[in-house]
Parts: sequence; C-alpha cells; structure tokens
Amino acid sequence: MGVNSSSALYQSYSGISVLYVEDELFSREKILRVLGRRFRNVYASLDGEEGLELYQKYQPDLLIIDIHFNHPSELEMIEAIRKLNDQIPIIITAAEDEQEVYQPLLENGIVNHVIPKPIHLERFLQAVQQSVIQIEAIRELEKYKMQQLSLFDPLTNTLKRGRFNEILDDMVTKAEKWDQTFSLMVMDLDDLKRINSRFSHKAGDHLLKTFSTIVQQQIGESDVFARWGGDCFILLLPKTEMKDALEMAESIQTILVNFSFRELGKVTCSFGIAAYTSGMSKRDLLFRAEHALYESKQSGKNCITFFSPESTSFKRK
Repeated sequence: MGVNSSSALYQSYSGISVLYVEDELFSREKILRVLGRRFRNVYASLDGEEGLELYQKYQPDLLIIDIHFNHPSELEMIEAIRKLNDQIPIIITAAEDEQEVYQPLLENGIVNHVIPKPIHLERFLQAVQQSVIQIEAIRELEKYKMQQLSLFDPLTNTLKRGRFNEILDDMVTKAEKWDQTFSLMVMDLDDLKRINSRFSHKAGDHLLKTFSTIVQQQIGESDVFARWGGDCFILLLPKTEMKDALEMAESIQTILVNFSFRELGKVTCSFGIAAYTSGMSKRDLLFRAEHALYESKQSGKNCITFFSPESTSFKRK
C-alpha cells in the first residue's frame, strides 16, 4: 500500500498507542508534541530499562526508540521485546554518523525504520504512517483468524454447528419460496469411543481429520459440511434429490471402508439421509435425518438409511 507523504503530516490515529524512548530533552519534547497531536496514548521513557518496564505494563502498538552507540540499554530493550513480540513495528532514530552501524538491524527485520538525526519531520511521519498501516493490517488478520475460529471447527476444518444451523434456516426459507428440494445427510463414525480408549485420543483425532478430508474431497462447492458434535457430521446438499444424496453417501462409505488407517483396521460410518419437501420445517427435516441415522446404528452400523416421503418410512440402502 502506498503512503501519501503530504497526508502523513496531518494524519491522526485513534486506537493506537505509542512508546517513545529518548533521553535528550529538546528532541524528546519536540517529538512528544508531534505524537501527542496524532495519538491518544503516548508513553515516554528516558532509557531502555524504563522503556521495557513501560512496554510490559502498557503493551503499546508502536515503538519509537532513540539509539546511542554508547548506550546499550535501548538495544537490549529491542532484543527483549522482539523475543516477546516479533510483529510490533519499531522505528529507531540515530545520529547521522551512526546510520551504518544500525543498518543490519533494518536488513534483518529487527527494526522497521531507521531515521537519522536531526529528524526530518516529513520522513519521520511517513515512517509512522507506514507503521500504522502495518499495525492495522496485523489487526485485520487477527480479526479474520478470530472469525474463522468462531465459524470453523479447528480440528476438522469444518463449519461449526451454530453457523450450519443459520445456513440451514436460510436454505429451508429459499426452498419453500422457490419450490426447490435439497437433501440433508447426517454421518456418525462408528465406534470412535472404542478407538479413543484402545488407541488414544490422538488416533481418534486423526480419524476425525481424515474423515473430514475424505468428505470434503467428494462434495461440491455449493455443499455445506459441518461438525455436528463429537463424532457426528452433517452435510447439506442444495438442489440434490434423494437418489443423488444416496450416491454421495455410498461414495463416502466405500472410500472410508477401503482407506488404510494402519493400526486402527477397518473404519466404518453410519448415515442418515432426508430430503426436503414443501411445507417441511427445519425441525422435521433434522428429525428425519437423525432418526434415519439412528436406524443405521440399530441395524448393525456401516449402513445408509434414508427417509422415504412416499411411504413415510425409513429404508436401508
């Protein structure tokens, strides 16, 4: 992202805090005035030792540190903070004749900007603006990661139950409005508790991840796959009739049965399928799919059971 040099002179930044380390009075007061007009929270210290204490106390977003060749505490502060936080932007200021000494810090990514003294205000504020852009990008990435964690199951990389329910609500509404059909498939890995007890939970987790991968490799882009809870998964198949949903279940079943899990031996899954018909509620649809799964379990597992609207009964495939 480009930085507008003229806008940097007048830009202000809310929600970002700064720690400034400088022991020379004139430079310190000048830069503090500049920072105070642009940032709500500015913390200041005279040396690296005090600066590290302030960093640990306030956790600022941006560091601006004046470096002296004969004052090692500031470099020690940077080294200590980098061990704690490898992303925080660091701007250092240093005497013109010491620039080459600190260039390796820039080249190795230990600091982000080196500003010579006496400080040229426009160049300094450009470095500040670039640092703020970096901070905001990091925050956006963290926000995205948090959103992903709230939507997806971290173990299997499938949607969580809450988000799936929202999508299913929307699908029922659209299907009723446009007279469309879709299918719902509930899948439960057989004997996962026994596998966890005999081979460890790590083996069980590996099975869950592998099964999730198998299913995701078989489904289409518009299909919605979620972890329904524990060893149970659920699959929404838009614009899919029962016969096509049955073919999908058979495909998943065949791949799973023939998959080599080494010490686990043969692994199977039970399936329950229901197709939406006009006037059906989400609750009724889920009941039919889950009851079909129950019938598969009662029939010896490794079965595919579906609800037939024509005969209003459950049938095994």
